[in-house]
Amino acid sequence: MFARIRDFWFWLQQSPWYIPAFLTVLALFIAVLILSLDFWIIQNEELLYPQILLSASPESARYILSSIASTMITVAGVVFSISVVAVSLASSQFGPKVLPNFMGDKSNQIVLGSFIATFLYCLLILREIPDDVSQALPTIAINTALLAVIINTGFLIYFIHHIHRSVQIDTIIAETAHETETVIKRLYFRNAESGISYNPDIFSWKEIRAKKDGYLQDYDEHSLVHIANKHELILEILPKPGQFILKGNILVKISKTTDEKTQRQITSQIITGTHRLPIKDILYDMDQFVQIATRSLPPVTNDFYTALICLDRLSAAINTIAQTPPPSPFFLDQNGAVRLVVKTFSFGEIVYNAFEPIIRISSDSPEVIIHLIHSLYKIAQQCSRNEYLLILKDIGTRCCQISSTMRADAKDSLSMSCDQLFTFIDSKVITDH
Repeated sequence: MFARIRDFWFWLQQSPWYIPAFLTVLALFIAVLILSLDFWIIQNEELLYPQILLSASPESARYILSSIASTMITVAGVVFSISVVAVSLASSQFGPKVLPNFMGDKSNQIVLGSFIATFLYCLLILREIPDDVSQALPTIAINTALLAVIINTGFLIYFIHHIHRSVQIDTIIAETAHETETVIKRLYFRNAESGISYNPDIFSWKEIRAKKDGYLQDYDEHSLVHIANKHELILEILPKPGQFILKGNILVKISKTTDEKTQRQITSQIITGTHRLPIKDILYDMDQFVQIATRSLPPVTNDFYTALICLDRLSAAINTIAQTPPPSPFFLDQNGAVRLVVKTFSFGEIVYNAFEPIIRISSDSPEVIIHLIHSLYKIAQQCSRNEYLLILKDIGTRCCQISSTMRADAKDSLSMSCDQLFTFIDSKVITDH
């Protein structure tokens, strides 16, 4: 159940409508509250409005409110149009993976929601403007609408500044880097279990197959452990987060035969969908870096500066992973017994997924390959695991293999960088032995 709530909350955050919807409902309550205050003041004749408040005739009040309402809905349409144009430009230039960042941009949602909420507020106040000039007007409500215009003017200025910054590649990469760091902390800073006794060969495994196609988005490990403990089972989820599952593929294995109801309970805690999510998929945001980097290199474009920024961010993420114990694939019950086994991405899978596509397309960009070698050297300096160092060395070897197509000066520079990397890794591995 927790996984579905977490999944729904993530979907809600990526939706462009939930903040505007909330602000619209809030405007309704504010209108009712302020009108109640106005009517209370009107009914108590000894109470007077402060002199600072603007007073107007019914005709002037209707004109002011209708003008504000029409202006707000017009500007809301302009804000929406600008947002769509920004999304289209970013998607075509940097790839479709940046779309969720723009769709879930809370600043854009707040600005759009503020204009729509002000529009609705003015319509509600217009209903309460009397035709008779002798009747009192809801003065506070009218002045609140004027205050909302001032606030929305500030929002519009901020929106113009924000939309200009949000389509800049540095901003997109920085936001993606922050999301990557958040996912790494969530997945890798869970205490690794040690000394676990687990032998899968002693069980007569039964298979539960997927009922539909889709990507593995999330699973509720706590509920699955509870179900497994209740029925004395061990569960093993075969796909890794983010992997595509075909209908009929094995989704999960259970250590013994169980009834259909229990199997439905198990599969209900494993979420699949039409697209990948970064909840447990550590490659999701890294793939966005890779997509931006490969689109910035020939033959697509020739902006190796963007590729260098992506390499820096990928290196920072991989450096964090290299210095952190890998997450345990085991989840235990309160008695310390293994109840759930999941698949995790190894360090090698992460590194190859991050750097291989960039290496393949960088044969005409020696600056990118040399920068990658320097990044590998920085990671190796912080890395303490021999198996990780050998993976970094293999990536460096693949970089050297494409040097045949480079110009002479670039080839010499790459050779010197590779020699420095290999010498350092070899000496560190020998020292550790």
